[in-house]
Amino acid sequence: MPAVVALAIPAPPERQLVPVELPEPEPEPPAVTEAPAPAPAPARPRETPPRPSPAPAAPAAAATPPDAAPPPVIQTTAQTSQVGQKIEATLAVAEQALNNVLNLKFKDLSPEARKQYDQARAFIRQSRDNLKARKYAFAEAVANKAADIARMLDKS
Repeated sequence: MPAVVALAIPAPPERQLVPVELPEPEPEPPAVTEAPAPAPAPARPRETPPRPSPAPAAPAAAATPPDAAPPPVIQTTAQTSQVGQKIEATLAVAEQALNNVLNLKFKDLSPEARKQYDQARAFIRQSRDNLKARKYAFAEAVANKAADIARMLDKS
């Protein structure tokens, strides 16, 4: 067994005190009491001359080539409903696999497998809650986890 060698801790450096010289405060100027200035007169509304009507604009169609396609329209409503349907389908697969496990061999599951079963059920519940809250990305990720666990349990 090697000998234990204690490390020597150096003493802390000495403190240096630096004198600080503060400048003398300047005396305050004597307070002058003056009468408050009279309130300014209300401003008159500025008269603006009527604007001349703008000249007809040059046709915008001439600047854009006639065969140019308009930019694509983003359809978020249809996309979110499609994502919701995809998540529902994933949840249905996960629930079906868990029901197979429950019906066929739940009593034969080991304690670790029962924990995984409970975890998959919790994932399904969590996914449904996130789907209701319109948190589609998280709902999909949790639904996929539940489906993966359910498939593994169904195979075993």
